[in-house]
Amino acid sequence: VFDVSPNFGLDEGNTLVTVTGLNFNYSSGPYFCRFGNTRVNATFINPTRLTCLSPQTATPGPVNVEISVNGG
Repeated sequence: VFDVSPNFGLDEGNTLVTVTGLNFNYSSGPYFCRFGNTRVNATFINPTRLTCLSPQTATPGPVNVEISVNGG
């Protein structure tokens, strides 16, 4: 993963987040984005791009964003 954009969002969630990287493979999915401890579905766009909607949070502030395949 090279980039996660935007690098901020609303506490209410539903911010469309674009993840840019290499070697995303449609047949390897499903993909997931994890915002802190909350996992959401990711959408495969192409081999270099995934998108996901940020979840709502009760605790504003920075969180780690991770990408996983098959929920792992």
